[in-house]
Amino acid sequence: MLIYPLYYIYSKLLNWVGHNETSFNQPEWPVPKTEPYLIYNAKLINVIHGGFYPENAILIKGARIIKRLPNDHIQSIKTNWKFDAKKKYIIPGLINAHCHITGPGVFSFHYSMLKEFDHQIDKNCMDCITHGVTTIRDMLGFQPAIIKRQNQIDKGQLIGPRILRAIAIQLPNSYYSLLSGGYLGHFMLTAKNTNEMEDAVSKAVDLGADCIKLFYQSKSLFQSEKKYPVISENMIAVAVDKAMNLNKKTSIHIVCVDGFRKALSAGVPLIEHMPIDRMLSDDDIRRFNDNGHFITPTGSVPYALAYPLKDDSNCDHPNLKKIYEDRIERLPEIIKEFANPQIAEKATHVFHMYSQPGYFEKKHLMLTPSARFFNAGGSVGSDNTKKMYGANSKMGCGNDGGIPFVWPAALPLEMRLLQEHAFKPSDILKSATYHNAIIIGMENALGSLDSGKLADMVLLNKNPLEDISNIQEIAGVFKNGQLLFDKRVEMSTS
Repeated sequence: MLIYPLYYIYSKLLNWVGHNETSFNQPEWPVPKTEPYLIYNAKLINVIHGGFYPENAILIKGARIIKRLPNDHIQSIKTNWKFDAKKKYIIPGLINAHCHITGPGVFSFHYSMLKEFDHQIDKNCMDCITHGVTTIRDMLGFQPAIIKRQNQIDKGQLIGPRILRAIAIQLPNSYYSLLSGGYLGHFMLTAKNTNEMEDAVSKAVDLGADCIKLFYQSKSLFQSEKKYPVISENMIAVAVDKAMNLNKKTSIHIVCVDGFRKALSAGVPLIEHMPIDRMLSDDDIRRFNDNGHFITPTGSVPYALAYPLKDDSNCDHPNLKKIYEDRIERLPEIIKEFANPQIAEKATHVFHMYSQPGYFEKKHLMLTPSARFFNAGGSVGSDNTKKMYGANSKMGCGNDGGIPFVWPAALPLEMRLLQEHAFKPSDILKSATYHNAIIIGMENALGSLDSGKLADMVLLNKNPLEDISNIQEIAGVFKNGQLLFDKRVEMSTS
């Protein structure tokens, strides 16, 4: 974790001496922001109900959708700006409900990579747009760097998604306690009793939190036998009530059934990750469904960090066998696509090191993930995901981007993994748009192509309802009604 205080000092120096921002060539969009425009001859996808709207055109003014209308009504619309979509598919902007925009995507660092680290954050922002992700919920990050990007994006100095920030609260000396002191207090707050929890929630909201994040985890994610204290159900309930009084939602990081149950009893509306210690019971899922909770599975995590172990029976699970095989060729390409060159070089080296037979049978001095922990995520966690989907549980879509070998813009991989878990493409789209809009508290502004909502739209060359991998066939991306990414959209004006 040394990289973060070093980066803090480095970022202060950058602000003092000045530096060159990462460049992005924004396409020329001829429509003045005050003028309405029409996109017609499109296939508008209804993500809420799965399928297509009967209308084929959409009218935009400023940042918002005015209305949808049939092609044969477009002559009645008075505007100088009409664009033929040439039968492209249009979906709402994707939302990554769980990621870390300041995460570099690799554990190991050297001081010479500080500049690359700063540029990687910018790249994470820009890559979100080019991959159709117009909104993210950052679930744990270096707050000064996030706020800086929020301001740059709002001012048009950086192309990037709409960023909502969670501020985390946990017990002292617990899971990720390294991130709660000194310079690293910019990551999370601590509370050791209910009174301090109330104060911490208030402070988080004062600091601009869009969401309050709690932790319930006793086991280390790394090669360590250390056990951590876990938050009490009473403290969780106090956080939920206080956040609700301040019009904020609470989410909780859990990886075990006990944490899942305590979260339900305490009324936490949003659950992050899946239990991996054992299977959820039918009653667990019934309680979850009956009380309107949402869960975000983050299947990209075991895809990146699960590795074979000789004495781990989970390794025989079909999902893990598929991961081990699929990742050999796919992950180096993902690293190359989403990481800056120096970080990509380091990440590729670490991945090849992790992939060596027997690597995780040994203890290492460097920070090393627990393959056993993440294998459980790819087996038991995978089975719980399938079970909850089969029970029609409400799920969000997030990839935990920012952890090793996963980046915030790589949401299409998470969506493909859900499809491989037998999720229907229409349900995956609903999770990544409408459900995620509810999770982040913006269902009245985002998540569907309905009147009055913000005009975040992704134009696709292929139908994502047939195969969710078609989500990568992007022609153009709009955010707040403005074209931010144009991959030869080839729309003609009339």
